[in-house]
Amino acid sequence: MINTKGGVGKTTTAICMAELSRGRTVLVDATQDKNLKAYYQVPPKKRKHKIRENLDLISISSSPGLRSALPYPFVIIDTQPFLNELTFHIAKNSDIIIIPCIYDLWAIESAKICIEALSRYSQRICLLPTKYRWYWKKHHQRFGVMREMIGIEMLEPIPFIRSVENISFDGTISNTNILKYYRKSLEGFYETIL
Repeated sequence: MINTKGGVGKTTTAICMAELSRGRTVLVDATQDKNLKAYYQVPPKKRKHKIRENLDLISISSSPGLRSALPYPFVIIDTQPFLNELTFHIAKNSDIIIIPCIYDLWAIESAKICIEALSRYSQRICLLPTKYRWYWKKHHQRFGVMREMIGIEMLEPIPFIRSVENISFDGTISNTNILKYYRKSLEGFYETIL
């Protein structure tokens, strides 16, 4: 998950992808705030944690830390909201880059910057519209702007769900609606990577 704009759903998308994963998966927390560790209530000093069968969490702060994710067939990385050496290293070693993006002009511009900066590192970059409000005219217009991003695969939009904005850090996704929408958006996507 990469985007230079915060609040676009990178962490929520990483959590939902991990929850929907069908194989042995590791979530990599490469953020300064360690949001994934907070969500799963992992003690701050613990670098590796087993969340459940087939799902582990590791926390990294530099490129060499990525080596600990190598034995896993599925690696989902939550990144910081800026581009730096670690982000580029992650991009170089990723099969797929997902750019979550909300329907805000600054977020769309941030997504364009990411696409431009990262396209040389990855063959496959996907845009994932999040927090979509189907009843807002401006979201329909901005959806069109997103669609015009040439050469970028666009996943099914994730609708805005108020309870996700106030998600509690209790280690579970209690709102099954958000998982339902992510499942719908990602089911075809997962078929292409399995």
